[in-house]
Amino acid sequence: MSKSLMRVSAAILIAILAFVGLFILERRHGVILGSEPVTGPFDSWLVPLLITVATIAGVLARSIYEVVTTPPAPTTYRATFIAALAPSKTLLALVIAPVLIALFYKTIRSSEDVFFILLTSFQNGFFWKTLLKT
Repeated sequence: MSKSLMRVSAAILIAILAFVGLFILERRHGVILGSEPVTGPFDSWLVPLLITVATIAGVLARSIYEVVTTPPAPTTYRATFIAALAPSKTLLALVIAPVLIALFYKTIRSSEDVFFILLTSFQNGFFWKTLLKT
């Protein structure tokens, strides 16, 4: 196993553990990071799962965007995905993603609109560098 593959695997494992921790906190206590319990029309596990998947999709979309817009752009889809999944593009983003989710979790969780939840989570993942700077 190469070093870069091990780094990506470690980053993904850290992100998964952080997300699982958030799920367990909400499931057991109904409270996440000091926020008040939020009731909604969805099961308690569905919204955190949607937020997680959409945020990771946003992180990967940003990585693909950066690869495609910096010259020289790869000529095949395979080369694009390999370059986008490089540890230099995704490692920090996957570690920062749970922090971003925690910042906006109460606002996103209180919404009953699934499209808003998905769009906001995707946006937080895509603009993780901008959110980190502010």
